[in-house]
Amino acid sequence: MNMMLNKIKKDPRIRNSLWMLVEKSISIFGLIFIISAVAKYTGPSIYGEISLAASIFIVLKTLSQFGLDQIYFKYVSQSKPFHSIFLIKANQLISLVYISLSFFVLILSYFFASYTGFYFILATCIAYYFNSIDLLNAFYEGALLSKINVVSNVIGLLASLLLRFIIVFEQLDYIYLTIPIVLMTFIPFLIKLIVYRKKFKEKNKINVEKNSKVKKYIPYFLGVGFPLMLSIITTSVNGQISNFLLGYLENTKSVGIFSVAFILAGAWCIVPTTLIMSYMTSIYKINNNQYLEYCSMASKILLNIFLLSSVIICILYFSSSYFITWLYGVGYYNSIVIFDILIFFQLLWVLNFYFSRIIIKFNGYRFLAIKSISMLVLNIFISFVLIIKISIVGAALSLVIVEFISLLINFSFKPAKLKNVIYEIIGANKS
Repeated sequence: MNMMLNKIKKDPRIRNSLWMLVEKSISIFGLIFIISAVAKYTGPSIYGEISLAASIFIVLKTLSQFGLDQIYFKYVSQSKPFHSIFLIKANQLISLVYISLSFFVLILSYFFASYTGFYFILATCIAYYFNSIDLLNAFYEGALLSKINVVSNVIGLLASLLLRFIIVFEQLDYIYLTIPIVLMTFIPFLIKLIVYRKKFKEKNKINVEKNSKVKKYIPYFLGVGFPLMLSIITTSVNGQISNFLLGYLENTKSVGIFSVAFILAGAWCIVPTTLIMSYMTSIYKINNNQYLEYCSMASKILLNIFLLSSVIICILYFSSSYFITWLYGVGYYNSIVIFDILIFFQLLWVLNFYFSRIIIKFNGYRFLAIKSISMLVLNIFISFVLIIKISIVGAALSLVIVEFISLLINFSFKPAKLKNVIYEIIGANKS
């Protein structure tokens, strides 16, 4: 026990992983219980409106970020200088794109959404703006300082959960649920920004306008970030296609039932993705031509992630009926079958998440962009056909099919030598 504690104290990656797990676990499980209260209170139809609003701005957030959160994480992990200039310029670009796109969405929503739907869309728009410019989350993770993320996110979470609980308990109007939606992202962003400016912002003054290197940031963002953004945006849209098509082909009630299953099925992913992000700092630091060291570390992480994920989904699969009925009530009983399918989709998604981060190490932004666009087109087609034929079940099955195909395509990116990573696991090493 003492040896284990000493190892945790000495290894910053382990400490960082534990802090990330604490923060994300509190966030996810806190949200699960409060969302269950909100879902019971509003019913599937209104909850479907809330889910559709979130789906829209998840896409806009990803589009406006240009993949800069991942680039910034890699930038900080490699201890490169002038991270504050990177942050300022990145947030200027993100703000410009996000506000411009959101303006048109809000105009359309004002004329076509319901009364409650519009206010949920407006609140979600504001909330996702703060989430979009919160690149400091990537900074603290890359610098192995996730403790700061934990404290700030938990404070924001607790404030939001307390307000949501009061609204549900006092049976106030649905519209008041917009307040905690905004506070959920604004409070953590504000705390992280204050800490960054006091402790981590570079003290040396740099003339941003005259510095030639600084002027190259925007072209760099567009050159590197655009292909990565295409990859991430299509991945995000893939996850939301089911909501959009269910809302279009059926109704918001179907969206609500599907969203409950989707959120619960993905809650466990915080564990493997947190471990992946913590240990990616070590993989990023390995020189790209050091394939033996890279394959050894990458295979160990992959094996541990797969075994851990398999145990979790087995437990969830056999307890899903009790879990969903207890949390959400009989109104969401149809979510059980969807949940059982989606936990296998999430397993494939975790593996894809890991392979994508490895591909980023080898600068495979263009590969990820082409792959993701192809998967998006395929997902729209398969989802459309299966939703028409078997409704919500079709939406879930389409995600599994497309994610499996996407996983296999990763192996065609030769610089990452993903086949060698698999060979390392099974003991069949190939040169």
